[in-house]
Amino acid sequence: MAAAGARCDPTLDRPLKIMKITTVDLEAAFVKSALDSLHRDCKLGEAISLAYGKCESTDDVIDLIFPLITKTRRVDYILMYSIERNPRTLLQFLRLIEARLTRNDSWTVASVEASLRSVADSSGLGWDRAQRLLKCCILFSDSPLEIVESIAFLGKHETSSRLRSAAKNVELSHLIN
Repeated sequence: MAAAGARCDPTLDRPLKIMKITTVDLEAAFVKSALDSLHRDCKLGEAISLAYGKCESTDDVIDLIFPLITKTRRVDYILMYSIERNPRTLLQFLRLIEARLTRNDSWTVASVEASLRSVADSSGLGWDRAQRLLKCCILFSDSPLEIVESIAFLGKHETSSRLRSAAKNVELSHLIN
């Protein structure tokens, strides 16, 4: 006799097993959805390729590419101020970079580099210091990733947003002090 509440298959004399969605199924669907989103929205494969040759093991890749796939801002202001102590110079540099990149119509690695170098030269900071300052704002550390390729990867909108946020915080800290 069939268990209470179970339906019977008329061709068989036994109850049908009703499939239930398990926690494992929900977890697998969540993981698949998250990976699909990372690949589609965050360009995970491209971010990983930027890390090639920059870390000693594949275990370090996620730490290295985290700034490229997150929307959370973690600017290293202590490092930034150790590179450039004058908040006015720093603020001017960040605003000039952001303005120059925003006007950049062809968003290629070459055009991004030309814009960055132009501002670095005109500000008197020099290319090496400018790259380190940008890494603090864009990659949140003195990362081994190339800043030009990272900015090109992130795109105009995200790069501009990170630079504006850093500039705003530099301005606020300068006003408080």
